[in-house]
Amino acid sequence: MTKHMRRLGLVGPLAVGATILVASCFNDASGPGKIFAGYFALAPSFQSDAADIVPVDRLRLTLRRVSDSSVALDTTVSIPPGADSVDLSFTVPLFAQTEQFVLRLALISPAGDTVFRAGPLVVTPTTSTSQVQPLKVPVVYTGAGAQAAGVRILTNDLPVFSGDTVILAGEAFDSNDVVIPGTPIAWSSLDTSRARVPDAAEGRVVGGALRGTASVIARLLTGPADTTGVRNQPRPSTAVIVSGNNQTDTVGSGLTNPIRIRVGATDGLGVSGVRVVFSVLSGGGTLAPDSALTNDSGLVQVSWTLGPLAGTQQMRARVRAAIADSLLTISATAQSLQPAVVLITPAGDTLTALGDTTRFSATADDAFGNPIPTATFTWTTSTGAIATVNPTGLVTAVGNGTAQIVATSGGVADTVQVLVAQQVASLAITPPLDTIRALGDTLQLTALAVDGRANPVTGAIIGWTSLATGIATVDG
Repeated sequence: MTKHMRRLGLVGPLAVGATILVASCFNDASGPGKIFAGYFALAPSFQSDAADIVPVDRLRLTLRRVSDSSVALDTTVSIPPGADSVDLSFTVPLFAQTEQFVLRLALISPAGDTVFRAGPLVVTPTTSTSQVQPLKVPVVYTGAGAQAAGVRILTNDLPVFSGDTVILAGEAFDSNDVVIPGTPIAWSSLDTSRARVPDAAEGRVVGGALRGTASVIARLLTGPADTTGVRNQPRPSTAVIVSGNNQTDTVGSGLTNPIRIRVGATDGLGVSGVRVVFSVLSGGGTLAPDSALTNDSGLVQVSWTLGPLAGTQQMRARVRAAIADSLLTISATAQSLQPAVVLITPAGDTLTALGDTTRFSATADDAFGNPIPTATFTWTTSTGAIATVNPTGLVTAVGNGTAQIVATSGGVADTVQVLVAQQVASLAITPPLDTIRALGDTLQLTALAVDGRANPVTGAIIGWTSLATGIATVDG
């Protein structure tokens, strides 16, 4: 039997659709040399318009005769890298004027897996090309995750700056909620003016020109999908202290008001999701938290507990974004606490004459050792008959003995001892000069001991001696 062979061709984007045309003819036994022709056309239809996220490098086409199940065609064609269409040329003999074929298509990945299938589909060639109507051929995904029950996005409600990129992640799972690795996920945005997906095969989202939230969809090639929002906003351009600067409180205490920072954009609105890092510059205080993300209004706040050092303390807020004023310095004044320690100087004194004075001074420190320059003191004496003290710490000797001098501030006190011990500065003999007119006559002399201020020294022991016993003697 003489066979006249014709071409079968496949032309079209692999990831969108393809049209197959078969034209065959043969020499019929009813007449030598008589040629019959048959044609058919196919219009492949993929489940998903994102089928091109799955790489394929080979196409296998088989035609099997319905009449006897014999294979009429089984061919595999390589698909060049990056190609979105392929042309096929081959010949198929017809054994009857009307013949049917069972068609199967398979698209094969570089790893050798059949990732798409079509058929079995019965096709019947027509006798005229003008009568050919493309037959829709459903192409189904059969690769990893083809039986997945659903898909979920693992990173939700992410912010992104205009022109910047954020990466979304997703996973497919089966009916038992077990993750199916390697399942292709097609990504798309419902509002490309706010966020776009440059490559459907990747969860990479690029911020658009308009501020706002875009819905981004993760979809499996078999239909299940999940949606999340990506919040697009301009890049930060300003960072300002809203409140909490220049407060005053005692050392070691938490400031009454938190420190609030606002990060904004050129459109005058706040920028959310910007990390602000806080650190102490001086004073030794603590901050909670040490960093935070701005809220939807661009605001973030931190609580500041002052350190133990009195005076000016400082902290810093660092905005981790490309803005000029990304470092903000916040100050607070730490005041000393109530006195914890009172100290009198000098540590004690001795006075040798009634009416003599000595001055004491006192200082107060708080529990952290900070001086309290504004502290006031109350001065008292334990024995006013020995020593008195005035409100400024001036002590005056008024009698012999020991007195305790006390300085008190805020319920805390210190005590020093003052000893008043009169010293004899001079003696006064009465009478200072006299005459004894006869041998054996007597004269009574008296002596008075006085201190440096001419005060009598009570109890002073006075010894009497004669410098010329041959002339006069004196008893004790």
